[in-house]
Amino acid sequence: MELRAKLGEILDLASSGERIMIERDHRPVAVLVAPEDAERLDESTEDARERVDAALQRLDRFARRMAETHPMPDDGFQGQRGLDPLGPRPWA
Repeated sequence: MELRAKLGEILDLASSGERIMIERDHRPVAVLVAPEDAERLDESTEDARERVDAALQRLDRFARRMAETHPMPDDGFQGQRGLDPLGPRPWA
């Protein structure tokens, strides 16, 4: 009954990205999601991989652009006896 009474509010929440669990007798029977989320559930593994790869490429371009725009200051420590003021960086 709560679903019927608050349908407009529930639809607004779902369309804004909130996932709404619908229960019957305190057991989940369905999930209401935004159309974009539903499309992602239906996408193939290859499509998902391509989407993630594209996002990683955008992040890499952003990181390069930020490194060019905001270079690290030369504090005189880098390169001295292998010390890095940021500490060990396994990704470097």
